[in-house]
Amino acid sequence: MLVNTVKIKHGESYRIINESDFKHGQHELYEGEKLSAAPDSVTLDLKVGITPDLQKTIDDMKNECQRVENNNVQLKALLVEREATEAQLRGELKAALESESALTEQLAKYEKVDYSKLKVDEIKELLKSKNIEIPPDVKLKEDLLALLPKE
Repeated sequence: MLVNTVKIKHGESYRIINESDFKHGQHELYEGEKLSAAPDSVTLDLKVGITPDLQKTIDDMKNECQRVENNNVQLKALLVEREATEAQLRGELKAALESESALTEQLAKYEKVDYSKLKVDEIKELLKSKNIEIPPDVKLKEDLLALLPKE
């Protein structure tokens, strides 16, 4: 059995491998080396041209890619715009909620309190907190309520 060998570059020198193990792109022939033409191999010189149909398909695909890229740019711009609008609306909503909360607090201050539901001791405490003197002869709930200023 005859095994063909070939010299390939290895650093600044060479090494010898079986010709059947030689791989184009991975190995480089050493100076002056040539691969033997195996009797069962064929070497072809193939030149491929681009047909008009193939060129049209290529052009169509390029145009489609350009269209998709343009759509992508538009969608990104729309997304940025929507995000800005969302942020603005969130700010407006937050301000409205804070304003509503402040108004609710203001209204609570001015709502009329139904003092008639308070107990006698609670009404007395309320009168004291408002620095209103309670005459010694006032004992009834209705009389105590009459001492409260009208709001």
